[in-house]
Amino acid sequence: MKKAVTLKGRTFINRNGEPVVFNGINVVCKRPQLGFIFPMGPVDWDRMLRWQVNLVRFGINWSGLEPVAGVIDEHYLDRIEQAVREYEAHGIPVFLDMHQDLYGIKYSNGAPYWACLDGGKPHVRKGEWYNSYHMSEAVQAAEDAFWANAPAYDGIGLIDHFAAVWHRIAERFAEDPNVIGYDIINEPIQGSPCREVGRTLLQALADWQSEVRGRKVTYEEAYELYWNQPEYHACLVDLDPEKCLELENRALPLCRKFDTEVLQPFYEKVAARIREADQESILFLCNSNQTNNGTASSLKPVMVNGRRDPLQVFACHAYDLITDAPNQAAYRQDRINAMLEQHLALADRYDWPVLIGEWGAFPRESFTSIKKYRETRQFLSERGISQTYWCYESDPATPYFLDEYFK
Repeated sequence: MKKAVTLKGRTFINRNGEPVVFNGINVVCKRPQLGFIFPMGPVDWDRMLRWQVNLVRFGINWSGLEPVAGVIDEHYLDRIEQAVREYEAHGIPVFLDMHQDLYGIKYSNGAPYWACLDGGKPHVRKGEWYNSYHMSEAVQAAEDAFWANAPAYDGIGLIDHFAAVWHRIAERFAEDPNVIGYDIINEPIQGSPCREVGRTLLQALADWQSEVRGRKVTYEEAYELYWNQPEYHACLVDLDPEKCLELENRALPLCRKFDTEVLQPFYEKVAARIREADQESILFLCNSNQTNNGTASSLKPVMVNGRRDPLQVFACHAYDLITDAPNQAAYRQDRINAMLEQHLALADRYDWPVLIGEWGAFPRESFTSIKKYRETRQFLSERGISQTYWCYESDPATPYFLDEYFK
């Protein structure tokens, strides 16, 4: 059966061959107690209709799919399929996003417990959740084991398990018209090299503050500044987009090494397993985590069986430096625009279709978020760029400023 959406060149098209620009949203349930799927009701569907949502990035979870090594939970796949049918009934196609944060369910969500091979290293959380990528030895060790395709307790490599899960998903949804594609992994990130990335960026912060203050700011001072969040956020008000990209790209050599030597072959391996079962769905390829915030991505379009796959999208993410922080006053729209332009330039270089898979994460309790939302939407709309906003939660009690966003 024909997919609800496919690609023609760099353009999304519907079944009638008409071009589509997506005004989408993420629906990603990270709660095992809900079975990783939000229950949707009349309030939710009414919101989707009012907001004119025409695409959903639908989160799925490896720990739910393969709770025991080598054993796929078919009931979870049934529930995913049921959710897909509900979206289809409301005229909304979906693409499936294998979501993770901090690698695995042992630390946050993603990989199952049996795939968290951390060697008993300590897990550390401090400040915003994503700091653990740079600080937690457990998360770093587990990531290292995954990228090395270390064997699980059954002797099969972790990436081999992951690719086999995607193969089963592709078998299940290859003929499903409302599942238009697969986002192979959310915000992949290197493991122990994150420590060097963090040190590099802290030194960049020290050098920038030396310029600003007209005196030498040491690495140790920069470290203390970063953890003094009110003072650090106050500094960011004056960080213009050119300087932001300059500082973030200090980490480019480290990120390029990961993108080209680790992530690219990983994507191609998993893509090949998907294509064994499904040749019609779109592959959505997320940039690496560090390149969310201004370091340039070094990804290229994936090759499958020796040729460039014709159905793939650069599904990049972009967030300002104060994302998830309690103080949003230092947000700058021009920084976000510069990050997005950097991603779009990469897509142009390879004549690569593009969709902004995540952006926003604006606090719902702040009416200033409406301005931020509208300015980013205007930037993308003027360029005809599809997007899926982060994020939606199915909770009738939540005050939805998105009602104002989507006006």
